Amino acid sequence: MATTDVQAVDEGKLEQVLGQLVTDMGAAMNGVLVLMGVELGLWRALDNAGPLTADALAERAGMRERYVREWLSAQAASGYLTYDAATGAFTLPPEQAMAFAREDSPVYLAGGYRLISSVFKDRQKITERIRGGEGFGWHEHDPELFAGTEQFFRPGYRANLVGEWLPALDGVVDKLSAGAKVADIGCGHGVSTTLIAQAFPTHVRASGTGFAIGVGRGGSVLAPIIAGFLFTVLLFHLKDQPILTTLWAFPVTRIIDIIKIPPARRLEHLPRGYGVLADDLLGSVYAALCLWVLKFTIPGWFSWPS
Repeated sequence: MATTDVQAVDEGKLEQVLGQLVTDMGAAMNGVLVLMGVELGLWRALDNAGPLTADALAERAGMRERYVREWLSAQAASGYLTYDAATGAFTLPPEQAMAFAREDSPVYLAGGYRLISSVFKDRQKITERIRGGEGFGWHEHDPELFAGTEQFFRPGYRANLVGEWLPALDGVVDKLSAGAKVADIGCGHGVSTTLIAQAFPTHVRASGTGFAIGVGRGGSVLAPIIAGFLFTVLLFHLKDQPILTTLWAFPVTRIIDIIKIPPARRLEHLPRGYGVLADDLLGSVYAALCLWVLKFTIPGWFSWPS
C-alpha cells in the first residue's frame, strides 16, 4: 500500500500564517465598523472635537453610550483613534480625519469600504458564475459598488482632473475652452463629468454628457440636475412668470446642491440610488425656502422692471 510522506510542520511559520489570518479577519470585521461610523456620523462628530469620552460622543451623535463605547474601542485598537487611559477619552488625529471624516479631503478613503462591502454581497453570485464558466457583468454588481466607486475615486478627481490630468492631454483644455462637446464614457455617477462642466461652465456645450454602464445614478449627469430644478419650481413659482421663476430657481438649486447643506451628504449614502434622489429633493426644499425668504424680504427682485 502506497503511503504519502507528510511534510514536517514548521511551528514558527504556522504561527506566522495564523497571526496573519487573524489580523486579516480583524481588519475585515472592523471595516464594517468603519463604514457604520461613516453612516452614523461618528467620524464627523470626532473631527476637530479634541478628546471625547464615550458619553460625550454619544451625546453629540444622539446614540446610546454602550454602542459608542464599543465602536470607539474597536477603532482605538485598530490605530485609527488615540486613547487616554487616564481620562477615558478618545481623539481622532488630523491625519485619520482626512481619511475618514472629511469628504473634501484628497485622501478621503471611506468609500473604499463600500467597495469591499459590495464584494461580500456579490460573493455567492460570482462563485456560481465561476463554477459554470460564465461571466459577470459590471451592471450585475450590488449597487453599493457603484456608490463606493464614486466615493473612493471622487477625491482624486477633485484634486487632479482639472488641474493636472486634463492639461497633460495635448490640446484638450483648449478644445474645452473653445466649446467642445464632451462625452464621458463610463462616468459612473457623473463626478468627472460634473467637474468638467463646472470648470468650463460657459464653454462645454450642454455641460457634457455622461454614459454609465450599470444601475443607480448613471446615465446622463443632467438627469438629477433637471429633476432637482423641476422640484424647486413645484415648490416655488411666481404666478404668470415662468421665465422669471426659471431664472431664479435653476441657479439657486444648483448652488444649494453644490454646497450640500446637512444632512444632504448623509442622505447620499442611502442604498440603491435612493440617496441620490433624497439628496436632490432635500436640496430643492432648501432652494425653495431660500427663494421664498428672498421674495418676501426683497420683493423687487422678483418682478420685471416696469
